[in-house]
This record gives sequence, C-alpha cells and structure tokens, in this order.
Amino acid sequence: MNLSNLLQAMIDQACCTQSQHQLMDIQGHLEHAKPLDGGKNNTLYLLTTSTTPLILKQFGAHQTESSIQNTHRLLIHFAKLKPAFYIPHPIALCAQEPFTFEGKFFSFYTYREGTHPTFSSLSDFFNYGAFLGRLAMALSQIQMPALDNLDNRYGALNYLHLEHVNGAFADIVEYLQRKMPLLYELPIQLIHGDVNASNLLAAQNGEITGILDFEFAAYDIGALELAIALSPLESSAQRLAVIQGFSSIRPLSQRERAALPDLILLRKLDVALHFLVKEGASPLAKRCGEALERYWRATFPQQNRASSSSW
Repeated sequence: MNLSNLLQAMIDQACCTQSQHQLMDIQGHLEHAKPLDGGKNNTLYLLTTSTTPLILKQFGAHQTESSIQNTHRLLIHFAKLKPAFYIPHPIALCAQEPFTFEGKFFSFYTYREGTHPTFSSLSDFFNYGAFLGRLAMALSQIQMPALDNLDNRYGALNYLHLEHVNGAFADIVEYLQRKMPLLYELPIQLIHGDVNASNLLAAQNGEITGILDFEFAAYDIGALELAIALSPLESSAQRLAVIQGFSSIRPLSQRERAALPDLILLRKLDVALHFLVKEGASPLAKRCGEALERYWRATFPQQNRASSSSW
C-alpha cells in the first residue's frame, strides 16, 4: 500500500481547508513514517507532522464501516468521562470517516508515547488485574444503545454455522451451548473485549498508563473482561494474582467467580475458531486449538463440569 497515494486521495476529500492543510503537512513528512506493531488484525503507521505525531490505522478485513464508526463514538463518549488512563481519540480529517482506499478502511488517532508492559512478578500481575478493574468500573458508566444493538453477545459460537469449521471441538461447543443461558444471567456491561499486553501502554516504571484498540468492545458479560485477560496465562499463581488485583477494584460475586473457568473456555474457543476460520491449518491455528484442548482436559477432566480448584 502506497502511503503517498493514500494521503493524496485523503487530501482530495478533506473535510475542510484546515484538514487539507494538516494532511498536506503529513504528506510532507512521509519520509519519517514508521510502521508499528498493529497486532494480527490491523496495520499501524506513526506519522510525523510539524506539530504532533499521529497514528494512521489500516483496519483488518473483520471491520465494517459501521463498526468503526460505532467504535469512534464510543471513544469520543469515553473521553468525556475523563478516565484516569489514556485512550486513543479519533481524528476526522476527511469528509468520509473512516476513509476508504483500495478496498480498505483507514482512520487517524492521537499518539501517546509508551511501551507494551511485561509481567514478570506476581505484583506485576496483581497491578495488571487492578488496571482491568479500573477499566471495568469506567466502562460500566457508559450506556450506548448503538453498541448494544450492534453486538451484545460474545462471538465464539457465531462461527459454528461456517461449513469449514466442520464440527471442530464438538464436545466443547456442546458443553458451552448448554451453559450459555446461565452465563448470560451474569451482569452485563460494556467491555473492551480484547485486553492483552499488545493493547496496553506502560510507563518506564512498568505502570500501565493506557489501553488501545477498542474495536471488539461490546455489551457483554462483565466478568468476561477478566476471563479474556486470564485466558493466555498458564500459571495458577499468576491467574490468582490477576483475579485479586481485579477484585480489589471491581468486586466479583460468587457466581462470577464460579463462572470464570467457563468464561475462559469460551474465550479460548473463540480464539481457536477465529484462527481456524481465518487461517485454516496454520501453525498459529494449531497452537490455539491445542491450548484450548489442553485447558479443556485439565479444567474439566472426564466431562467433570465442576469448576477448577485453582479458582
């Protein structure tokens, strides 16, 4: 993708003269543009201007124009609540937002310096959980009917109608299908939906200072936010530290705590099916499937539906 051609197309469709000048300023500094790690779904560029750097995001194929617009409305609304941590702010410079070029969607965002956090000690994991608790408390204040209408159920089981899933993980799917009505009796709120270290910013001292990529935000089971963060962790001590940090800010009910193994299973199934559909028999899809099966066998031995004692 040619950034110069993209910027020229944006200039031709700038929403006002001031935005046109901003885009021309960005175009004049393109030799300093740097690609950043946008994860597995998106492509990011750090763009220099005469005043302040900006982020240009190229969205992955899973995003639609309406879903991006809803995410932008969420970010603008969230910013008005003045959260105690950084969230990106969309910057509309074109008449069309998001901007479409060569069949892909693009948007500009504010930039914040930082690194992705690393978690090495149990206190790091406790602080990670405490940040998740603060995030959950902040998001619980937001009521946006547009997001509720767009996606009010977690996506894992939505893959089942696709023919090339072909009955994968049938025993796990059957179990979760039975449990879903009970899980959705738990408290519902707005969640980020994809919390992991690559979506977090940290200061030099390791303190988590911001969160990025709200494109999977939805009204869903509140405790699912915690389960998503717990899903990749193998150590029970690390999981417990995250749970303790989270519940020190956002208390968990007994029912929410008891549901965590099922919610982690749901997340692992979602990830495994996502990459199975997206990449087929790729090494990554295979690793995700193996992690799901390993968790299923360890946490629900011999079809035992009782919660793991680790919780």
